[in-house]
Amino acid sequence: MSAERVNATAWQQGHTCISGYSSTVRDVSAGAGSVWCMSGYERQRDVSELQVVAVISGKPSAATIVREAMQRLVTATRAEDGCLRYELYESAAAPGTFITWESWRSQDDLDAHLQSTHVAAALAAAGEQLTAAPAIHPLQPVPEVTAG
Repeated sequence: MSAERVNATAWQQGHTCISGYSSTVRDVSAGAGSVWCMSGYERQRDVSELQVVAVISGKPSAATIVREAMQRLVTATRAEDGCLRYELYESAAAPGTFITWESWRSQDDLDAHLQSTHVAAALAAAGEQLTAAPAIHPLQPVPEVTAG
């Protein structure tokens, strides 16, 4: 079994994803690095990546305007140098609230993204339909606690 990918059989032999999201596999036979299960697929996670979640809150009555502004941002952002992942979600519990799940090669790449013309255009398009400034949350891993 390679360190790049863990096949479905390995997962069925005792490696399960917590709530379908992420679980570290510690006994990959060839293995440097952590392998994570993300919503049903596996990928190697480079811990040097900068993980970010952004919350963009719009007025519920203007959800369509904010959604369209955010949708236009996705393709341009994914084409940026340094963008490793950029996913857009809308809250099922709070219509008009959008969350981006992002991975960047470095802080400099994220900073360049935040200063890009397509981010400025999306924020201008959403404009007064936002209820607050976007909340950008760079993430840091929380160490596992082992039983013992």
